[in-house]
Amino acid sequence: MPAQTADRREGGLPGVAENTGENRKRLIADDHEMPRRGVRNMLQTQSDLEICAEATDGKDGIDKAKALLPDLVILDINMPALNGRRRFGRLYGAARN
Repeated sequence: MPAQTADRREGGLPGVAENTGENRKRLIADDHEMPRRGVRNMLQTQSDLEICAEATDGKDGIDKAKALLPDLVILDINMPALNGRRRFGRLYGAARN
Protein backbone atom coordinates (compact mmCIF):
# COMPACT_ATOMS: atom_id res chain seq x y z
CA MET A 1 0.00 0.00 0.00
CA PRO A 2 1.51 3.40 -0.98
CA ALA A 3 2.24 5.83 1.80
CA GLN A 4 -0.20 8.70 2.03
CA THR A 5 1.47 12.10 1.98
CA ALA A 6 0.18 15.63 2.37
CA ASP A 7 -0.05 18.07 -0.51
CA ARG A 8 1.33 21.53 0.31
CA ARG A 9 -1.60 23.12 -1.59
CA GLU A 10 -3.96 21.52 0.93
CA GLY A 11 -2.10 22.89 3.92
CA GLY A 12 -0.01 19.75 4.38
CA LEU A 13 3.71 19.54 4.85
CA PRO A 14 5.60 21.84 2.49
CA GLY A 15 7.63 20.04 -0.12
CA VAL A 16 5.65 16.79 0.13
CA ALA A 17 3.26 16.00 -2.70
CA GLU A 18 0.22 13.78 -2.68
CA ASN A 19 0.67 10.48 -4.53
CA THR A 20 -1.37 11.25 -7.68
CA GLY A 21 0.33 8.91 -10.13
CA GLU A 22 1.93 11.88 -11.90
CA ASN A 23 5.67 12.41 -12.10
CA ARG A 24 6.91 13.93 -8.87
CA LYS A 25 9.73 16.47 -9.05
CA ARG A 26 12.83 16.03 -6.89
CA LEU A 27 15.72 18.42 -6.32
CA ILE A 28 19.02 16.95 -5.10
CA ALA A 29 21.34 19.30 -3.20
CA ASP A 30 24.79 18.15 -2.16
CA ASP A 31 28.21 19.73 -2.60
CA HIS A 32 29.86 16.35 -3.28
CA GLU A 33 29.44 14.75 -6.71
CA MET A 34 29.53 11.09 -5.58
CA PRO A 35 26.61 11.26 -3.10
CA ARG A 36 24.63 13.36 -5.59
CA ARG A 37 25.29 10.80 -8.31
CA GLY A 38 24.28 7.94 -6.00
CA VAL A 39 20.98 9.57 -5.10
CA ARG A 40 20.34 10.43 -8.75
CA ASN A 41 21.03 6.84 -9.86
CA MET A 42 18.72 5.46 -7.17
CA LEU A 43 15.88 7.86 -8.04
CA GLN A 44 16.21 7.24 -11.78
CA THR A 45 15.06 3.67 -11.23
CA GLN A 46 11.61 5.01 -10.24
CA SER A 47 9.44 5.79 -13.26
CA ASP A 48 7.20 8.24 -11.37
CA LEU A 49 10.08 10.43 -10.13
CA GLU A 50 11.63 13.26 -12.10
CA ILE A 51 14.89 14.88 -11.02
CA CYS A 52 14.15 18.49 -11.90
CA ALA A 53 17.51 19.90 -10.78
CA GLU A 54 20.70 19.42 -8.81
CA ALA A 55 22.38 22.02 -6.63
CA THR A 56 25.96 22.16 -5.36
CA ASP A 57 25.53 24.67 -2.52
CA GLY A 58 22.84 26.11 -0.30
CA LYS A 59 22.17 29.30 -2.23
CA ASP A 60 21.87 27.42 -5.52
CA GLY A 61 19.48 24.98 -3.83
CA ILE A 62 17.20 27.74 -2.55
CA ASP A 63 17.17 29.51 -5.92
CA LYS A 64 16.30 26.32 -7.80
CA ALA A 65 13.68 25.25 -5.25
CA LYS A 66 11.92 28.61 -5.45
CA ALA A 67 12.00 28.60 -9.26
CA LEU A 68 11.05 24.95 -9.85
CA LEU A 69 8.84 24.17 -6.82
CA PRO A 70 9.88 20.52 -6.46
CA ASP A 71 7.73 18.12 -4.49
CA LEU A 72 10.75 17.02 -2.48
CA VAL A 73 14.21 18.44 -1.79
CA ILE A 74 16.90 15.95 -0.81
CA LEU A 75 19.64 17.97 0.82
CA ASP A 76 22.99 17.63 2.47
CA ILE A 77 22.90 19.27 5.91
CA ASN A 78 26.48 20.59 5.70
CA MET A 79 27.16 22.59 2.52
CA PRO A 80 28.90 25.82 1.60
CA ALA A 81 26.99 29.06 0.90
CA LEU A 82 24.20 28.48 3.43
CA ASN A 83 24.22 25.14 5.19
CA GLY A 84 21.34 22.68 5.14
CA ARG A 85 19.88 23.64 8.51
CA ARG A 86 19.58 27.32 7.58
CA ARG A 87 18.43 26.44 4.09
CA PHE A 88 15.70 24.11 5.39
CA GLY A 89 14.30 27.00 7.40
CA ARG A 90 14.21 29.23 4.34
CA LEU A 91 12.69 26.53 2.13
CA TYR A 92 10.06 25.75 4.75
CA GLY A 93 9.15 29.41 5.02
CA ALA A 94 8.99 29.86 1.24
CA ALA A 95 6.81 26.75 0.81
CA ARG A 96 4.32 27.95 3.41
CA ASN A 97 3.86 31.26 1.54
